[in-house]
Amino acid sequence: MGNGPSADPVRCRIEEALRRMPDLDPPDVLLPSVMGAVGATRLSPWIRILRWFRAPRSITFTPLQLVPPVAVLTVLCLAFAFYALRGEKADLLAQARQVPDLGRVIAAANNRGMSDKDIADVALAVIHDRAPTNQLAARLGLSSLRPGS
Repeated sequence: MGNGPSADPVRCRIEEALRRMPDLDPPDVLLPSVMGAVGATRLSPWIRILRWFRAPRSITFTPLQLVPPVAVLTVLCLAFAFYALRGEKADLLAQARQVPDLGRVIAAANNRGMSDKDIADVALAVIHDRAPTNQLAARLGLSSLRPGS
């Protein structure tokens, strides 16, 4: 506050008048009314959501926290693969046992004078139907051929 040479005379009079005023205690209702007014103002949900998105956040990532879930997921995948492929493995073994029979059927059809094209057409039809080897023999007219003979 200035009493210096550049002080405005109006400002100096206002300051002097304020200094001479007596100190008064505030009324008892002042504090509750001010606090009520402050508490009553609440931002709309849209503004609060917007402010929440704009506020900076830090994200911490610890790779070691992923070890237990990855381990459980690996065990589940291995168990699923073991049980799911177990049935397919048995099917593959059964098909592998039929391969020598397939060779015998094709050789017998060749010996009876069938053309390779006819044999291939019948074999593709049997493969398409997923039929066993004895179906190929029956379709080629070799029903007298038995496994193991």
